[in-house]
Order: sequence, then structure tokens, then C-alpha cells
Amino acid sequence: MEIKTKEDAQIIADAYLSARTHLINAVHEMRSMLEEVAKINPESSNYYTPFNERSISILRNISDKDLNEYLQNHCIRCWHMLINQTGLTDMMTREDRTRYENYITEGHLGHLTAENILEAVQNLKKNQIISMKHMVEDVFRFFSPHYASRASIPAKVVKNCSSYGRISFSDNNRWNYLEKSLWFLDNKDMPRDYKESLIHQMSETCDCGNSFECPYFNAKFYHKSGTVHLTFKRMDLIEKINEIGREIL
Repeated sequence: MEIKTKEDAQIIADAYLSARTHLINAVHEMRSMLEEVAKINPESSNYYTPFNERSISILRNISDKDLNEYLQNHCIRCWHMLINQTGLTDMMTREDRTRYENYITEGHLGHLTAENILEAVQNLKKNQIISMKHMVEDVFRFFSPHYASRASIPAKVVKNCSSYGRISFSDNNRWNYLEKSLWFLDNKDMPRDYKESLIHQMSETCDCGNSFECPYFNAKFYHKSGTVHLTFKRMDLIEKINEIGREIL
């Protein structure tokens, strides 16, 4: 999902405000319902709650403070959903993404208004290059034969990927970072569906074969040793990773 204009942001903000209003009205209407039920049978409404949250026990006893807290949490969850669907955090390292998710959870993005949505999206786009550089730095650290001395990633790399007796790419984020870096530096969009990603396809091939080929590299799998032999096909992109990696370090 891409948010380009204030009109796009306003549509989202209006939908959120409508949902928030319906939620508040629903709570008040359910309170009234319980009061009416209690007039008929006082004991029947003592154990009913539509909320599965420990902080809210019995609906009719929810204070305005508790309701406000619930609405604030609802706003934060909507922010998480919205930012995730923009795809703007896909090019972040796990550390950067966790840091930004904590920033959202702490309420720093404010209310879900059109102005705040546009500002959040614009800030993410502005910082996308910085986030990407952090990802490339991790790729350089992992694939360089000696990153501390700024040794370049060579055309051929051997990595031990043994995990519980088999080759696995899921235990190390650097493989995903490598793919994302290559897509980004090649000015191409990363597939949104994980099943279409190169790393997923390579993992699927590895389970039943000994080699994998894609536009960016060839990979040979040596199952006994648990190693993967990579031969990069786009050294122009690898050189960009080397340049960024050496610059940061």
C-alpha cells in the first residue's frame, strides 16, 4: 500500500475515526444493555465481558479512564498495521525495525490523523537510505572474508549454513538482507510474497537438490559439510555493497 497524497491519508484517517466512534458507541450501548439485563436478573450480567483483556474485567464497570486506555492501545495497533502495510519497514534490519516498532508502541506518532500519517510516511521515506545502509553494512559484515580490515566481498564465497544437520537459511537474517540489498541496488521492487523471494526459492531447491541459480548468483549446496558456495553474477552490485560497507566501517 502506498500513501502518496493527503487525500490518501485522509481516507485512512476518516475510516479510523469512524471505527473509533462505532467502538465507543458500542461500549456505551453494551453498558446500557447490561443495565437492562440486571434489572431483570442482577446475577446474569456479573460474568459477561466481550473483551478478552485482563485490564478490562466486567464491561459495566469499565471506567472512562479504562476505555480511554483501550482506545489508545487500539490506535497504536492501527499504526502498527498501517506502517506494516506500507512496506516501508521491509528494508530495515531486525534491530532498526524493532526500534521503530517500539517507537510506535510508545505513542510517538500521536493520533491517527491525515497530517500525522503523511508525516510518518514522509519520515520513513526520508530515512529509507539510512536504513538500507544499515542492512548493507550487515551484508558486508557477513559475506566479507574479513570485514574488520574492510576486505571486499569476492566473486566467490563459501558460507557454513549447517543447522541441526541440514542446510538452513532461516537462522540468519543476512541471507534475506543480501537479497533485499541486491533488489534495492538494482532499482527493482522486492517481491511482497515471501514465496516469490529468491531466498525462499533457494531454500526450497536446497531441500531437494544441489544447486540454485538466479539473476544475481549461483549457489551450490554441499549437504554433508553444510556449506553453500556462492558465485556472484552481478559484481557491479556487489561492488556497491563493498563501497557502502567500507564507508560505514
